[in-house]
Amino acid sequence: MEKTRNDEKGFMKKIFLMINAIFFWSTILSAHGVEHKTVSETDLFSKTNSYYKEKVEPIFRQKCFDCHSTQTQYPWYYKIPIVKSILDSDIQEGMEHMDMTDGFPFKGHHSLSEQLEGIENVVAEGSMPPWLYRLGHKDSSLTEEEKQVILEWIHKMSLYTF
Repeated sequence: MEKTRNDEKGFMKKIFLMINAIFFWSTILSAHGVEHKTVSETDLFSKTNSYYKEKVEPIFRQKCFDCHSTQTQYPWYYKIPIVKSILDSDIQEGMEHMDMTDGFPFKGHHSLSEQLEGIENVVAEGSMPPWLYRLGHKDSSLTEEEKQVILEWIHKMSLYTF
């Protein structure tokens, strides 16, 4: 009888230790991201921030900031009332869609992955800036080299976000 009780206690102790071990390791592995392979936003931005700041942001400043930031450099003809109205409307729409003022990630109504996908599509299609803007700004379209820099940055970002 005594041996049976000791066997039961030993068995219960083993079950208790196994349950605790499973709980402990599942907590540790989950906390360290083993269950899902995502990188924290802090890691993501620190890894790509220097590339963005050095290579991509200067392109965006030159080619996109007039409509997608609070740092618009208005042309001389902005003072013409109807032109002012059209430009103000375009800039407001551009800012709502994507505000690049404070760097990446951009403000706007899209998620990080949607922003990158949208930029990639616009670069590939050559749909920005709008043709009306290009009429008054002959160097506003992206060069092939600038497109490659932006697409490379998007590729680096997509390794962490998609």
